[in-house]
Amino acid sequence: MLFHPVYTPLVSVFSQVIKWSDEEIVGFTNQFTFGQFKKGFYLLQPGDICNQLWFFNKGFCRIVIKGEKEKSLHFVQEHNFISDLSGLLFNFPAKFYFELLENSEIVSIPKSALLWAQENMTEGNKLARIFHEREAVAKLESIYDTYFPDIMYRYEKMLLEFPQIEQRVSQRIIASYLNISRVHLSRLKAKRKNLVK
Repeated sequence: MLFHPVYTPLVSVFSQVIKWSDEEIVGFTNQFTFGQFKKGFYLLQPGDICNQLWFFNKGFCRIVIKGEKEKSLHFVQEHNFISDLSGLLFNFPAKFYFELLENSEIVSIPKSALLWAQENMTEGNKLARIFHEREAVAKLESIYDTYFPDIMYRYEKMLLEFPQIEQRVSQRIIASYLNISRVHLSRLKAKRKNLVK
């Protein structure tokens, strides 16, 4: 096999958007690292400079602001990426936490490997562009959803994107993502249950 089996899901995702040779696959994946992390671990904290891209083989994560009032901004699940582009591209310190909500298995791709791909892979620049575009769109959608007035729409969209979220995280975290109280969330769930009968 060209690479370690733990990188198979990630190689599969990349292979959907670029064409690459066996030599490029080997050169790129040799720079990856794999880790297993416990629930509650922070991949990133405010003040850190993000210098890598993370891919989830398994697990669930949230981007969260912690302070007087906790606000969950977005979630990441299996076979998806997370990074802080402001740090990765411009060395700006992070403003958020990346908090693991489950025990997770994660592939780390250092910034140096991403630069290597752009310089040494035929479609390395295309890969970087697609990632940056997807991250930008995800961030814009997250901002839009935060201020969209129809709470039921936001709740339905969350369930569509993360079908198992209610079995995976607490109601407190879901409420903080929707920017409502847990009491309001309970009423919302009851209303939805009545609508789908």
